[in-house]
Amino acid sequence: GGSTPGAPTERSQCLDSPVGWVDGNGSACGVYSRSSWCTLDGNVGAAWPSSHGAFPGDALSGSNASVACCACGGGASPGSCADSPREWADTHGRTCEDYMSENWCNATGYGAGWRIEWGSFASFARNGISANVACCACGGGADPSRPSTTPPPNGGRVVLRILTVAFADVQNGVGLVEFM
Repeated sequence: GGSTPGAPTERSQCLDSPVGWVDGNGSACGVYSRSSWCTLDGNVGAAWPSSHGAFPGDALSGSNASVACCACGGGASPGSCADSPREWADTHGRTCEDYMSENWCNATGYGAGWRIEWGSFASFARNGISANVACCACGGGADPSRPSTTPPPNGGRVVLRILTVAFADVQNGVGLVEFM
């Protein structure tokens, strides 16, 4: 089948990034594509609804359709990584570059320069996005094919409760004892 003039077509080898991106109105990349709200070169499409405000629709994450959506000229190539949002900074204004150069993180989580008394990356998240989500150097960024496995700085300690159940047959009576 042919394509509708003006309708964006998906670029081959492109992934919308970050995965699950939606704009401030709750519209995902698929809506932008299907509705001709944008063009492949990142400009406003013929059917952009003026009720949505200026194009491109900004998301709470700080990203927009022209950055996040393949159909709008954004997205990421599989196996590539880009900090997402591109201009991310934590609550103290420190960027992904800072996290990398200070060795606060690495591809699997916390780096040798991170001090445990600082808490977790989440303590410095801006708009709900922390370094391990936004920064390639910290195991995040716009590469949805790579899973994030960042443990908290306490080593991911888990408290388990073990329940032991003992049965007793006292003179043909059955007893149940629980130990916690």
